[in-house]
Amino acid sequence: MQDPIRMLESRATRVLPGIEYNRYRLQLEAEGEKGFFYEIALPPDDPWRHLNEQAMPAFARFMRVKKVDPEDPQGVTLAVFFRDRCFVIPAPKFLELYREVEGLNPSALAIRVVRWLAD
Repeated sequence: MQDPIRMLESRATRVLPGIEYNRYRLQLEAEGEKGFFYEIALPPDDPWRHLNEQAMPAFARFMRVKKVDPEDPQGVTLAVFFRDRCFVIPAPKFLELYREVEGLNPSALAIRVVRWLAD
């Protein structure tokens, strides 16, 4: 299996220095960009484990609060920070990547989301 961070980099719609993220967001807002961003900061050590144990459950709960389907978060963009970079990716595209890395089909992801929401 390929490195998940490299996979994220290859599928991101934009990769930018982390320090440029706020400027990028402001530019999108000024251009009338709709939808909202969800930010995830990954630690340099074992980032995928952090994603599984902390970031994804928090993401699912936040989507539920926002009344967005956590399995199909249309209109949501993720900003995933890792080291000094920010990977910008539509949330549905990120979930495809997540399922691929984890070896999950849509039903297995649904079960995982239910578990995250129950915690």
